[in-house]
Amino acid sequence: MMPLRCDSRILVLFALEWTRPFYKYQSASIIFMLGVPKAASTSLFAAIAGKGNDLCYHHQCEANACVGQKESHFFDNEPCTKTFAMYLDFLSMNNNRKCSQYIEGQPVFCDVRYPFILRNVLPQHQAKSAKFIVIFREPISRDISWFNMLMRLFPEATNETSLDFCSLPVRQRSLPRYMRHPVSLPSYDDAIICELFLLHRCATTKPGSDFQAFLCASSSTSLSWGMYAAFLSIWLTHFDRHQILSLNFHNMLSQWETVGNIIASFVGVPQIDHLPKLNSAPQRRAIMNCATLRALKAVYEPWNAVLYALLHQPGRSDVEPEFGMFPEYTACSSVDHERHLFASSLNASSVTAEIHESLSPDAQHCRDGTFRIQ
Repeated sequence: MMPLRCDSRILVLFALEWTRPFYKYQSASIIFMLGVPKAASTSLFAAIAGKGNDLCYHHQCEANACVGQKESHFFDNEPCTKTFAMYLDFLSMNNNRKCSQYIEGQPVFCDVRYPFILRNVLPQHQAKSAKFIVIFREPISRDISWFNMLMRLFPEATNETSLDFCSLPVRQRSLPRYMRHPVSLPSYDDAIICELFLLHRCATTKPGSDFQAFLCASSSTSLSWGMYAAFLSIWLTHFDRHQILSLNFHNMLSQWETVGNIIASFVGVPQIDHLPKLNSAPQRRAIMNCATLRALKAVYEPWNAVLYALLHQPGRSDVEPEFGMFPEYTACSSVDHERHLFASSLNASSVTAEIHESLSPDAQHCRDGTFRIQ
């Protein structure tokens, strides 16, 4: 039997094809807009993408019509099987020009998987050059704005076909436009009773550490989305502080000329003239009673304090504006119906300290194609 011999030309061609993705994208850099729901990340993405600059973005997103299409959702399914070359090939699809810089708008700041997924996929030099933009909005105003969106998007419910809003998993409650069945949407006060109960259950019954209780809350209740300090701490276990431009939503709107120039400088695009208002449709406005407001303040004020301290630590970008503090949310009805509202026992300082001390990239891994945190 003749021995198998390899032509040297075949080996060279194989080597070139194997290394092609690396050399093709070795100079590419990526800007990630890590969205928090109802914090103007879609508007900012449209403002940047509509400048006609050299940034490339998801191929389904037209420069002047990026609403709902700024997100590739490339890592949503089987993220442990994806590679950097596959990702940029996907973003570059249908682009007729060479791309050296990409921008991606994903609502993943509050997804504990994504820092690990991106750090695992990005090569070393891309991981060090990647830039992130996060807009933080006062959490109570953000939450009620999100609920107002639900009121606009949920179909009308009937007694025979409706689903119970509070019984839905948090991911389904947050994606009403994809629901097949109408949902019986409660009042905002009743919805918060449900969310506070889920938060309380995680804090009191989840065995293990405070961080494990937080992980339970992050997958159970949308109130966790306003616990910004914990999510920022997780991102900082994978990326340097100067890579993350942290913006105060309220300062951005009131001081747009200054903040807009800072964003343009950080991204590397021409001046951004204005922030487009993308949602002008009329909608109902939820009003909470004052007992609900007090309960929400009790949840979020400790988390806000930890966030302020975290943002003032050394290492931030030279162009990052002073964050300041969130304005106080005060709107509530004068009729104050006292109800049994569960109090959260999640300790903000303890959770973030545990993340800094014990959560390392080694504690997060892909096993059998699935992301896990030890």
